Amino acid sequence: MKKHNRIAKGLALAAGILIMAVALFFFTYPRNKKIHVIYIPKIVDQSNEFWATLLAGANMAAKEYGANLSVMAADSENHVEQQNQVIEKAIAMKPDVIAITPNSFAENTDTLRKVKKAGIPLVYIDSTTDQVLADSVVATDNVEMGIQLGTFMKNRLPEEAHIAIMGHVKNSSTALEREEGIRKGLEEDAESIEEVLFCESNYQKAYRLTKELMERRPWINVLTGLNEYSSTGVAQAIKDLGLEDQVLVFGIDSSTDQIQKLEEGVYQGIVIQNPFNMGYLGIVQAVRLAGGKPAKSHISVDSHLITRANMYAEEEQKILFPFMGKQATQDIVFE
Repeated sequence: MKKHNRIAKGLALAAGILIMAVALFFFTYPRNKKIHVIYIPKIVDQSNEFWATLLAGANMAAKEYGANLSVMAADSENHVEQQNQVIEKAIAMKPDVIAITPNSFAENTDTLRKVKKAGIPLVYIDSTTDQVLADSVVATDNVEMGIQLGTFMKNRLPEEAHIAIMGHVKNSSTALEREEGIRKGLEEDAESIEEVLFCESNYQKAYRLTKELMERRPWINVLTGLNEYSSTGVAQAIKDLGLEDQVLVFGIDSSTDQIQKLEEGVYQGIVIQNPFNMGYLGIVQAVRLAGGKPAKSHISVDSHLITRANMYAEEEQKILFPFMGKQATQDIVFE
């Protein structure tokens, strides 16, 4: 009888352990774990409305899809080697997926190969590299955006045009492609481009280089910037020099300052992106890839030409002033 009792107790104990093991498995099974997404933008700069808006879109997607979003970046857009170090750090953290806006068209490629070698899905947002490594790309068609701006410029050029371009980061895919597009849009008038400068995505440097340019080449009568930093610096310098009536200024992106200068007539026109959608859709693709679901290999986000003639139209107002809410980015985890 005692032997039967011992067997019964042993079976009860084994059953209890089995139930606990099943419960533990149920509550810790990986499918219940939140997907961890690491996003590596070119820079974290809340004073730059493009990056702030893109991060807001990324954060909203992460919340809606129940993912944990971590953001880590280099100190500036031209610190390519530092971004490579950030990529290495991200790989070591073993996230479910990595999304990135590469700082360089060619110099990030070797390091990004390590992401693929580690078996981590990869998403490009906004910028690309010289080799196709990403499982999904979400970006503006930068060549097409440049063509829009170049064509608009061409139809407004003075009889004798002297053009200068203020780029952001040399050898970044966005700078290369936008300049290519502008030249295509200008067609034969691209021969009037006399100088291409790079401000390293720094407002103050764009401002200073523009003033120095106008001192060296006072005959320059057409200027365009290729992103928010460069466009804002160029426009402010031309305004401070009192040359708004002598120099035609064009730009890309849509910060509050740029919109104000468009209203004032400093800009002839600006081509704007939709960074909120870019960030949102980029993280949606990242979450799908991490969850083993099919993702689109490429999503092109529209750009729009905004002028004083159409900037007050309802559709343009929605694009110029996207509603993000007060807590759009404040709860993002910055590594």
